[in-house]
Amino acid sequence: MPDIGRFEYVITDDVLSATARNLVPVFRPRPLPPEVRRVLRASWYGCGLSGAILAGGLYTELPDSALFVPAVGLALSITLPLLFGLLFLFERGTVLLTMVSQWFVKTRLRRTSQKLIDTTVTWRFDENGFESQSVERVRMGNWNELKQVQQLPEYWVLKLQSGQALFLPAQLLSERVQDLILRKMSQHKSRS
Repeated sequence: MPDIGRFEYVITDDVLSATARNLVPVFRPRPLPPEVRRVLRASWYGCGLSGAILAGGLYTELPDSALFVPAVGLALSITLPLLFGLLFLFERGTVLLTMVSQWFVKTRLRRTSQKLIDTTVTWRFDENGFESQSVERVRMGNWNELKQVQQLPEYWVLKLQSGQALFLPAQLLSERVQDLILRKMSQHKSRS
């Protein structure tokens, strides 16, 4: 069968970095809603007011029963910002975790693809299947082996029944090849 699509690209560190970024996207926390900011601001005001009343009561030597309400108000006013602070730290920890995960994936990709750095990979697609050719090997695949297609911003990931994942740079995929991949995937799913 004639080729429906064909393209080539060179595997570089930039390609591996982009692949890692696509596999583990950066976590960007949403900013706090205005309502939450107002509650935080009010808790700080409450903390200041309760603290002032408590300090005034201690200075004037009021009985302990009169100091109970300002003490509880102070405790609650301090606890609320601390809880939000813990959430903020958890959020920043998640951002750090995604950065570490990207580094780990990139390092693992680099280690497994060390022989392929600065080599050209050629892809061919037709109605019967697809072929990937590099210095290391030629991989021929049948469309029946296709388990899932994942469309990431910079890559399409073809997941095979064997557990392998094949990365195709999205900018190099022509519309004909994209249509072919999606059509074959839907045909395979309808038969399953």
